[in-house]
Amino acid sequence: MNFEGLEYKNTILHFGGKSVLEITQTFPTPFYLYSEEILEKRIESYYEAIKDHNIQLMYSVKANSNLSILKMIHKKGLGFDIVSGGELFRCLQIHVPGNQIIFSGVGKTEEEIEFALKNKILFFSIESQSELYLIEKIAKRLQVVAPINIRVNPDINPKTHPYISTGLKENKFGISADQFEDTIQTALTLKHIELCGFGYHIGSQITDLSSKIEALEKSKNFIKIFNKYKKLQFFDIGGGLGIQYKKEEKVPSPKDFIESILPYLPKGDLTILLEPGRSIIGPAGIYISKILYIKNNYGKLFYIVDGAMNDLIRPSLYNAYHEIIPIIEKQDLPQIVDIVGPICETSDFFAKNRLLPLMQENEFLAILSAGAYGFVMSSQYNSRPRPSEILIKKNHQVQIIREKETYFDLIKPEIKFLNE
Repeated sequence: MNFEGLEYKNTILHFGGKSVLEITQTFPTPFYLYSEEILEKRIESYYEAIKDHNIQLMYSVKANSNLSILKMIHKKGLGFDIVSGGELFRCLQIHVPGNQIIFSGVGKTEEEIEFALKNKILFFSIESQSELYLIEKIAKRLQVVAPINIRVNPDINPKTHPYISTGLKENKFGISADQFEDTIQTALTLKHIELCGFGYHIGSQITDLSSKIEALEKSKNFIKIFNKYKKLQFFDIGGGLGIQYKKEEKVPSPKDFIESILPYLPKGDLTILLEPGRSIIGPAGIYISKILYIKNNYGKLFYIVDGAMNDLIRPSLYNAYHEIIPIIEKQDLPQIVDIVGPICETSDFFAKNRLLPLMQENEFLAILSAGAYGFVMSSQYNSRPRPSEILIKKNHQVQIIREKETYFDLIKPEIKFLNE
C-alpha cells in the first residue's frame, strides 16, 4: 500500500504504527483517527525544503481546527491563517500569540475585526476596499493601527475542482488586478492602517504545479507596483498543495512543491508566507465506519455503514474520491458496490460503483486521506451526533481528542426555551 503510514500486518490494517482493529474495540464507530507521527513528518518535509530561506509557514486552520491538532502544529513553530473569529478563538485557547496569526476571508464582521485588533494579530488579508474602510473605522475607534495585506486576485486557473478554485476572476476572492494600485494608494492615506504587503491564494488540492509558478511569474508586476509606494514586508503566496486521494495517484510532496517554486520567489529583505493546510493534516487522518447492513436491490449491492454525509461531506458535496479499504485484508474477488450511510438523502454516499471485496455485516472500512476538510465540515443533519476524534501519539498510545456528541448535545442550545 502506497499511502503514508498505512500498511497491513498479518492482514490487519495499521495506521501510524497502531492496529486500527484494536482501536475499534475500544472506541465506537464512526470516528476520525489521526497520526501524530505522520503529521510531524509532513511538517518536517516543509521545514527541510525551506531551510536557509525566509519562508514562514502559516497553517490554514480551516483544514482541521481540533485544539489538540492545533497545539501540536503550534509546537512545531508554525503560525496560523484563520478565516473567522471562531478560528481566532481556537488559536487563543492554545496560547498562540496574536503576531503569529493572519486573518483571511471575504466577509469579516465588525465583531471579528474588533476581536482580532484587540488580540494584535499580525495582519488582516483584505479582500475589498469596503473592508479596508471598515477596518480603518474600527481601528480609529479603538485608537490603534491595523496592519493589513492586500489579497489580489491574479486570475489564474489552478486546474482543480471549481468549488475550491479561488484565484480566477469569476471567484469572490481578492481584489482585481486593475484595482490593486488604487487600493495601495487608498491604504496609504488612512491614518489607522499600516500597509505591510500583499498576497494571493489561487485554490486548493493543486497537483499541477505550473499554476503555482504562473502565479509567481504574474506577481512580479504586482511586486514592482507595490515597491513604487512602500517596501514590501510580507509576500503571501497562499497554500493549496494537493494530496493523494487515489492509490494510483502521484502527487507532489511538500518538499517537491517548495523546491519547484524556490527559483521563482522574490529575493531581498522580506518574509514570504506560505499557508499549508490539507497537505499537512490530510494524509494524517482516516475515517472509520462499520458496515451495518449488506443489501442487494435489483442486482445493485450496497454496503450501508454507520457513518454518513453529516460526518464526511466531501463525496456528496464535491463528488470527491476517497480510497476506501477494509480493516481486515481480504482476498475475495472484488464486487461492485455503493457505500452509503443512514441519512435520508440519495446524496448520502461515500463511494459509488466501487470495487471492494465481499464483506460481512459488522466489519469495518477505513476511508483514507480524511484528515483535512473532514470533521471541520461535519454537521448534525438528521439529528445525528457528530463523531469522536482520536489521536495516535508518536509512542503509539491512543487518546481521544474530541468526544462523540450525545443526544443531549444536539438539543442543549434549544432546551431552555421549551418552557417560555
